[in-house]
Amino acid sequence: MFYVNKEVDYALQLLSALNRLTEDNVLSLKQFSNESTISFLFLQKIARKLKKAGIVSATKGSKGGYILVRDLNDFKLLELVEIICGPYGVAKCVTKGEICDKENICLIKPGIEKMNCEITKYMNGTMLSEMVGKKILN
Repeated sequence: MFYVNKEVDYALQLLSALNRLTEDNVLSLKQFSNESTISFLFLQKIARKLKKAGIVSATKGSKGGYILVRDLNDFKLLELVEIICGPYGVAKCVTKGEICDKENICLIKPGIEKMNCEITKYMNGTMLSEMVGKKILN
C-alpha cells in the first residue's frame, strides 16, 4: 500500500492552518497541537524543517508563533515531500543516492521506474496551494 507518511500529512495540515491565517496573525504550535491532536514535539520537528527550507518563519515570546513566508502557489508537493523525507522514490532502486543490491538481476525495475516517474510527475505538477485550500484574505 502506498500512502503519504504521517510527517508529510502533518506538514500539509500545518501549512493549511498557516495558509488560513489572516494578515498580522501567527499560529501557535501548541494551540495547533491541541486542536489537531498532533504531537507538539512532532509538530516542532516538522516546523523546524519548514523553517530551514524558508517556507515558514517563527517569532518567539508569549505572542509568538509561525507564519508562511513562501507563496504556496509557487511551491510543489514534491518539494515538500523531499524537505520532509529526503529524496523521493517509490523504491530504493529509483531513489537518488540509494543503491539496490539486486539492480543487475531485477526484472521489475522498468515497472518501478514507470510508476516512480508517474507519481513524481504528479507531485511535481501539483502546487501546495491545491493541496491546502485557499488563503483567507482580510
